[in-house]
Amino acid sequence: MEDRSKEFERIYQSVQRDLYVYIIRSVRNEDLAKDILQDSFVNFMKAFRVKELPPDVNSRMYIFRIARHLIINNSRSVSIRKTTSVPDTDSFSDLDNKNLPESEILTNDSKNEISDLLYDLLDELKEEERTAVILKHIQNMKLSDIAEILDTSVATASRFVHRGMDNLMSIVERKGLKIGEY
Repeated sequence: MEDRSKEFERIYQSVQRDLYVYIIRSVRNEDLAKDILQDSFVNFMKAFRVKELPPDVNSRMYIFRIARHLIINNSRSVSIRKTTSVPDTDSFSDLDNKNLPESEILTNDSKNEISDLLYDLLDELKEEERTAVILKHIQNMKLSDIAEILDTSVATASRFVHRGMDNLMSIVERKGLKIGEY
């Protein structure tokens, strides 16, 4: 039993950062993201309590799929959308450092504004398209991994990515935004 706990811990350590980034970019609420992250691993551990653990890549995809379903279930159950300011999840750096030069602080503010704008635009996409675009262009996942998470074929995952990007560009044009400005 102790070996099983160590395996779960090892899988958790290898997946949790990427999974958290994916979840927080999808739900844009830090507390909810932490809850979904925890629930994803709890459900994974329940599913493989007595069954043999799959290889690491399959475990990763299984956990991402669990998280995706939890995100979908949460979005269906919430009738009023909450908006929350989320720190830049790319850096996980200590933003309380008072010794940053002003130009870097302004750069961080600009990056946060752009990030918020991007996620507002992504919110307008269909769920499958948004997930595919985030996993492909932000998480840098392969189409085969995206297909596994979305529980679909690679061709369909590719279509979600392309359609999502096309729709994103249409939204940008409709809002009169110019990509070069950012």
